[in-house]
Amino acid sequence: MNGISLLILVLLIAMLMGKKKSTYSRITIGSIFGIAFFSIWQFLKYYAVLSNWPELYNQIAFLILGVSTTLISVFLCNLKKELIVTSISAVLFISAMLLTFTAEIKIKNQIAFHSGYFKINKTIDSNNLNTNKTTLFKQNVAGYSVNLPEDWKLRRDKGPLFYYFQLIQNKVVVAEFRPKCFGKNNIAVTDIIANITTANQNNTPKSDFQCFSHGGGFYSCQVDNFATNKQLKRRTWIAIRNDIKKGIELDFIINKNDTSIIKNMNEIISSLSAIKPVNTDAECLGLTEWL
Repeated sequence: MNGISLLILVLLIAMLMGKKKSTYSRITIGSIFGIAFFSIWQFLKYYAVLSNWPELYNQIAFLILGVSTTLISVFLCNLKKELIVTSISAVLFISAMLLTFTAEIKIKNQIAFHSGYFKINKTIDSNNLNTNKTTLFKQNVAGYSVNLPEDWKLRRDKGPLFYYFQLIQNKVVVAEFRPKCFGKNNIAVTDIIANITTANQNNTPKSDFQCFSHGGGFYSCQVDNFATNKQLKRRTWIAIRNDIKKGIELDFIINKNDTSIIKNMNEIISSLSAIKPVNTDAECLGLTEWL
């Protein structure tokens, strides 16, 4: 939204307010514009950002919404039964605001799923891991499990729920894996990715991410952070699915530049399987509080 669009919107509202002197009309106008710009426009703008709309498209959409809202307001204000029209408009405004604030995350996630944010279709191959030499780890709250090669050693930090694993070679920790979960209705997946990439920009010179659509209501994003020599230092794999209340985070810290470690890590990700969640009301760890 630039200054010109905002000025046009202000002029439209001022013209309406000036012509419609009654309290009923002003409440109706305020309600309709409130629905349009405090609710509809916020989600339309979110869709535009995820879809990489050019700025010109944003301005056109903003003006179309402004003009449409003005015409609707004029029509409603010219209806004879002002009290009924105003009451319905006010109820619709309150309902729209409640929906916007209470279901914002769900709406944003649905917008992301249909905006092209998850551009790449990817099938997880769970058959490439030698299950004869692995240990099954279950994250019961988030409802998932992964297979870890026997070289990964279980550790605990800050209490019994803070499980993590270390890959040790020649008495040196070459990689670390922290399986976590998060409440997927508490933060939109796009905001999670933005927070992770922004948080790591201070520590690594480059951060890349790809988001995948796996089909069946399963979506994931892979965030990679690199060192100055283009060595992969961290891979965070975020996933959400429609049939599980919690989200999934697989977080890997890589201390040694070795292709076998990367392959090992990818095999763990590939082994991800859904299980029946247990104690789904339990709180998950914060995405940034335990790294």
